[in-house]
Amino acid sequence: MGTKYGMVLDTSKCIDCRACMVACRAANAVPLGHTRNWVKNTGLIGAFPNLRISFQPGGCMHCDIPSCVAACPTGATYKNTDGRVVIDPERCIGCGNCIPACPYGARYFHPEKKIVDKCNFCEERLAMGLEPACVDTCPTKVRIFGDLNDPSSKISEILRKNDVVQIVNSVVNTKPNLYYLAGVEPVDWPKEPTLPGGRKMSLAFWQSGAKEYQERLAMRETPHTLPGLAKSVKTILWGFITISIVGPLIAFFRFTSRKEKVSKEEKGS
Repeated sequence: MGTKYGMVLDTSKCIDCRACMVACRAANAVPLGHTRNWVKNTGLIGAFPNLRISFQPGGCMHCDIPSCVAACPTGATYKNTDGRVVIDPERCIGCGNCIPACPYGARYFHPEKKIVDKCNFCEERLAMGLEPACVDTCPTKVRIFGDLNDPSSKISEILRKNDVVQIVNSVVNTKPNLYYLAGVEPVDWPKEPTLPGGRKMSLAFWQSGAKEYQERLAMRETPHTLPGLAKSVKTILWGFITISIVGPLIAFFRFTSRKEKVSKEEKGS
């Protein structure tokens, strides 16, 4: 069984310092006015002197049934075989269909790149064996990141020993992979996914992106492996054509030219 990244959050430890948001912006060059993650709060609850407030950090939930994937017309947004929902910047056309399709508001339009952007669990850091910036920088260690498929990982141990909550929309449950320890607040904020203009779609439509993921998971392929292979094959074919056809033609013309030159030299002598 391959890697499946996820996160568990203990919101009772959150002090709303927002270091996770700052670290994310710095690590991923997020433009001003936008964010890849957030810290929500309940507002003040109760009456003085018995007041309290709860904080809830979050980000892209990297769902198993990602409605954003169903909304994307080009396949730029896809569920990777390591469990992350990611965006291929070369395929994204910036149409924005996926933005209202996310129940969590985890996506934004990047004003400089002209494509949609979101959390990818700090892909560059993962490649170096590091944890996402938000996890690494949290002073109270609210976020626990790891492989959900590894029974010996810390995140799997926490899931086994604790009651957890998945924050979902009541209409479309996208099966998020960010888990919260029981008691988290608020839990009723995810919105029903729509297409631009507030157009609602059937549950079957939103679930269609999961089918493609399951097929790739069985193959252990990403949607860009096969196009990449096709591109390589195309390159090889063109190389073969160049060697087998163009090469002999050049040799023939060079031979003919040399033959004419030798003939002229012989006549001149």
